[in-house]
Amino acid sequence: GMASGFLKYAEEPPVDGVNPLGTLGLGMIPKREVSEAQRKMAEVTLSNIVKDEGLCKTFASFCTDELAGENFLFWREVEKYKAIEDVGKRRARMEEIYETYLDPDAATEMNCSSIDRNVVLDALSSGTAAPLDIFDDIQLTVWVGLSTELLPRFRTSERLLQYFDNMPDSPRTSYSRQKLEDIFGMTLKGPLKRVELIVCVERKGYQNMAGGR
Repeated sequence: GMASGFLKYAEEPPVDGVNPLGTLGLGMIPKREVSEAQRKMAEVTLSNIVKDEGLCKTFASFCTDELAGENFLFWREVEKYKAIEDVGKRRARMEEIYETYLDPDAATEMNCSSIDRNVVLDALSSGTAAPLDIFDDIQLTVWVGLSTELLPRFRTSERLLQYFDNMPDSPRTSYSRQKLEDIFGMTLKGPLKRVELIVCVERKGYQNMAGGR
């Protein structure tokens, strides 16, 4: 009986990637509840970040906390560089980027291979061109580093949690929240989910509105 019971539970699929019996076989591991903010945090990608100004600022602050702020700033500066149509202005920005992030004497120097640095330096030393792809190799290296080293930590950071917790309502949600607060006579915080509204209704004694629950 005990052996067959052990095999029965051992064959069941893991819960959250953990064997249901736990390390010592002392019972099932309950599935953890995931909040709306935590779900959003887990889904954040670098592509999301660079397209959203709020996320961008939050990630930039996180990178600074992690002593890697110059990497993300460099990536963004290169994107601005590529958008400059005038060759003369682009050339000037090219020099600024080198002096700020790639020059060995720069206060915000990035970790960069000498080969990649010399490619840019050679271009600056010869002619007046400002190739759009001059920073591509360095930018790709930075992107991979941000994706593999910083993004996983950012997804579980206090900064990102506060960002989602403090995110303002959309106009539609703001209108709904105001109407519901007027009805219930109380402040409603967090997502406007049905289960949370039912709890509010029950606390205020509106059993009929909550379907008699």
